[in-house]
Amino acid sequence: MKKTSVPKPRKTAEAAKEYKLNYSKAKPNRFAARAKAMSFVAAIDPDVAKVFITAEQFNTALRALISAMPQTTEKAKSISLRSEKIMEIRKKLGAGKQNKKSSVEILSEMRR
Repeated sequence: MKKTSVPKPRKTAEAAKEYKLNYSKAKPNRFAARAKAMSFVAAIDPDVAKVFITAEQFNTALRALISAMPQTTEKAKSISLRSEKIMEIRKKLGAGKQNKKSSVEILSEMRR
């Protein structure tokens, strides 16, 4: 019969107080462009989700609300301008069932 080996207790490594990083070997983040194009996700309450069946309906209502708000900041102005451009592009493309482009796809085309 073979003897079973008893595992040795492992030494736990402690974190160093300071690390020296070699930035000359750093590479650009290959996912950065994808992260910029991604949309943000927000949790909505169930009663609101019952009213808006699709994300596009919710986004349209939210853009209407944003455009009705007093615009005090530059960011709010840029959001309003962007939503107006998206609505113009949607009108050009046609609001029919053939149009399957999301707002993110339209925004990425606008940036090109």
